[in-house]
Amino acid sequence: MSREELRLPEPARTLWTRIRDPLKAALASPSGPGPKLRLGGGTILAARWRHRKSRDIDIVTRRSFALWKQSEGLNGVMRSLGAEACGYNAKRRQYRAAFHVGIGERPRRPPKPAAARSS
Repeated sequence: MSREELRLPEPARTLWTRIRDPLKAALASPSGPGPKLRLGGGTILAARWRHRKSRDIDIVTRRSFALWKQSEGLNGVMRSLGAEACGYNAKRRQYRAAFHVGIGERPRRPPKPAAARSS
């Protein structure tokens, strides 16, 4: 059986390239590198079927690695990279980081209402 080559569609491909190394660093321990990171959920489906653009990344690890214990630290890393929503889903045993405004961009603050502006 031949192995299928998967390619992430944009913007998920650029996003994964940008966050992969900071994630590995955040999950590393004093005794060595962290777990092998794998893409899962809708991210891997988008790579296989190329049916949609994805602005979030679903990350899974081997079952023996307690990814949920790292969630708080990962949240800080992901927010520093521009994630608007991130967290661990215990039911799916996956961590998701959503980048709704684009890769590495900070969300823009909405303009102040005219009455709140100082003249």
